[in-house]
Amino acid sequence: MKLNLFTALTVGLLVFLLLPGTVSATQTTVELNANHETVEGRLHLKYPALQNTLSIGYDGIYKEDEYRLAGAEILLGNEILQNLSCSIGFRGVYGEVTSVPKDPNISSVGFSGKAKYTFLREKLTFPLILATQLTVSPKPLSFEETEDYWSFRSNLDINVLQNSGITMGYRYRDADLEKRGIEESYTEGSIFLGFRLTF
Repeated sequence: MKLNLFTALTVGLLVFLLLPGTVSATQTTVELNANHETVEGRLHLKYPALQNTLSIGYDGIYKEDEYRLAGAEILLGNEILQNLSCSIGFRGVYGEVTSVPKDPNISSVGFSGKAKYTFLREKLTFPLILATQLTVSPKPLSFEETEDYWSFRSNLDINVLQNSGITMGYRYRDADLEKRGIEESYTEGSIFLGFRLTF
């Protein structure tokens, strides 16, 4: 029942938000990150929502012989102080961890919060943007072989051009997994470097 609900939510987001969303979004950001072991692609769409901003994101990450994961998120936020914006919402993750015995799946829909601060907007020709996101998925929101899951991501964006720039950061994830009576804890952290394009 929980798996069917999760699958229906994921398919609904893809069909009703991803396909027509790129046309009606007020801002679209495409991002590609990599390091010596992983490659990650991200797509973010922003829409006005009364006095707030609705942000919808999709991403996929692959690490050879270790995991492949896909994620989707929906966040509602606003600029609460000058140069500081905060968002809260939900983030779902689904994928397979191949470095753990029995190749268990990570499957969760967690509470997520993001903060973004722009440094030296008036003094630099290119702004520096620091963003941090935390997602927590307790047991009632973790499905299949996932007991609980949480992740952390922080990145610094350097917009060297008006609509594009370099991004660098750190991501960490932690999951308690159980499959066929075998319990495992999986943790992974890595530094990444990438390119962002906004239009």
